[in-house]
Amino acid sequence: MVIGNNNDKKRYFWDGGLLSNTPVREVIHAHEDYWVNVKGAKNSVPDLEELIIVNLHPSKENYIPLDRDGVISRREDITFDDRTMHDVKVSRIMAD
Repeated sequence: MVIGNNNDKKRYFWDGGLLSNTPVREVIHAHEDYWVNVKGAKNSVPDLEELIIVNLHPSKENYIPLDRDGVISRREDITFDDRTMHDVKVSRIMAD
C-alpha cells in the first residue's frame, strides 16, 4: 500500500493478510503516528493523498471450481475475503 508522500518520497506499507486482510485501519494509524510522533504535527496531520488496495481474493466468482487446485484457491478467497468497506466505515465513524 502506498500512502501520501513526504517531500516527494512515497511511504509504502505492505501487510499481505498477516495482521489484517485489508489493513486500512492500520495504515491510517501508521500515517497518524508518523505525523504526530516523527514530525511532531499533533494538530495538523495531513489527509492521506492516496490509498491503493489490490483485491487478490474476490468475494464472488462466476464459476464453481471443478478441480482440487480450484477448490483450494476458492477456499483462500473466502478465508482472505476483502473487508475494506467495513474497515472504511468503522474508520469514518471513529473519525467523527
